[in-house]
Amino acid sequence: PYPKGSLFVKRLTGVPGSVVSTKGRDFFVDGRPVGHAKERARTGESLEIGPVGTIPEAHYYVAGEHPDSLDSRYRLTGWITRQQIVGTAHRIF
Repeated sequence: PYPKGSLFVKRLTGVPGSVVSTKGRDFFVDGRPVGHAKERARTGESLEIGPVGTIPEAHYYVAGEHPDSLDSRYRLTGWITRQQIVGTAHRIF
């Protein structure tokens, strides 16, 4: 749904070997809550949940700060690969 080459800032919450699980549409990484997956986007489109299980080598679970963030909770994003990471963001105080 975004132009090719768009960049996103997300929080890295799961690394290779972490276990992603769900209870209903609530997501957990190694037992820590990381977000709730909505059933529908603001546009009304259905949102399928992302993958669960052990994160494989060179893959990562990412989460956004906003409840409407498109992140690893959703199949459209899923776990990202190392090649998709282009840098590190730091908060400026």
